[in-house]
Parts: sequence; structure tokens; C-alpha cells
Amino acid sequence: MKFTVKGNLDKILKDLKKLEPANIQRIGVLALNKTAFEVRDALKKEMQTVFDRPRPFTINSLYVKKATPDKLTAYVGIKDFAAKGTAAAQYLSAQINGGGRVHKRFEKWLIYHGVMPASQYAIPARDVKLDRFGNPSAGLYTQILSALGASSDPMQNQTARSKEKAKRKGGYRIFVVQKGRRAVGIGRSRGKGGRIEMLFFFGRQPHYQKRFFFYETAQRVSTQQLPLKIEQVWAKEMARG
Repeated sequence: MKFTVKGNLDKILKDLKKLEPANIQRIGVLALNKTAFEVRDALKKEMQTVFDRPRPFTINSLYVKKATPDKLTAYVGIKDFAAKGTAAAQYLSAQINGGGRVHKRFEKWLIYHGVMPASQYAIPARDVKLDRFGNPSAGLYTQILSALGASSDPMQNQTARSKEKAKRKGGYRIFVVQKGRRAVGIGRSRGKGGRIEMLFFFGRQPHYQKRFFFYETAQRVSTQQLPLKIEQVWAKEMARG
């Protein structure tokens, strides 16, 4: 998921060649890269406007791939890789294009281990404590996967003995909530006979309206900024003599 910053650079550079052929490549590279960073910064502001308390991970997922003398094209993109969790490009796709979101890594593990049907999604329920960005904590995801034997690290999965020990000591017990034979969510209770808290319920794919105007914002800013950056770089080159 990326935006190409090039615009009408070829035409502008053609005009400039009549004046200063020797430095034209340098001017093009500098102007493109300055414009790309302007686009990235505008997209960061857009994120903070349209999303409620976006995480730093989301905001910092925007990156710039600079233009070079050999390739007069710069890119502004969203990272599609995450060492842990879900890559920003994946969960932002529905916000940029509209439509249903993809499964998160947490959900993929639930599906893989047969905890949740592949057609459903884990939706935070009423008893989940959300962080300041409005999301469940990473620790809660780890606890759930461990308790249900669905952790990617087998050493983190709770054994039947450790679950029973936690129950006797009044610790939390995490389990799949069933309605008949159908799994409907994930619950938690403390000790024996404690109140059941609903952490997640299994539901249909969440659908989103297009909210983050990634391409539109990038196009507007690049169209506005590229000629200005070329003028600025050109003026600086002229001042150098």
C-alpha cells in the first residue's frame, strides 16, 4: 500500500534542462524527497484527525522510500510487516478502501487451534479493559492464547494442572463460552462460582466506511508541494552559483 510521488516532474525537468542541465538530476531527487516527506507528515496529521487516539505504532507505520539519481520516483507507504501483532497495512486497508477488515494475528491463532470458526471475528466485549488507545492490552491476548493452548510458543500454554492450581487459589480461569455446541466467545471467571466476565464474543466480519483518505490526501499534497519544492531547490542551487 503506497503512493508514488512523481506528478508532472518530467515536464518540469524538461523546462529546467534548458537552464541548468548539469544539476537537473540533483534538483529532481531533492525535490521529490522533500515532497514525499511533506506527504508523509500530512498523512500522519490525517490519521490523528480521523482516528480516535491512534497508537504510535499506527502513526509510525508510514514510511518514505527516497528517490535516487537512477530512479526519479519517491514512495510513501504503510508498513506491511509487524514482528508482533498485525501489520498496519492490513488493518488500515478497510479504513482506506472501505469494506471488511482482515483477521488479526490473535484471531488467526484462535482459528488455527479450532477455538473460533474461520468465518467469525473476535469482538471485544463489555468486560474488557481498554488501553488509552481504545484497544485490549497485548497482555490480555497473551493470557487468552496461553489459557486456551493456542499460543505460538508452546512453553507459554497452560497445562491442565496449572489451570486447576490457579482455580484453587482464586485466580482467573479463561475459557470458551458455548451456546449449545456453538462457541460464542471467550469468558473469564475468578475461582469457583465467580461471576463470568465476557472478554470477546465471536461475530460477523466488521465492516468500515472509508475514513482515511490516504491516496486523496497524498495526491493533493504532492500536487501542491512538488512545484514549490522544485522552485526552492532550484533557487538554492542558483544561489550557490
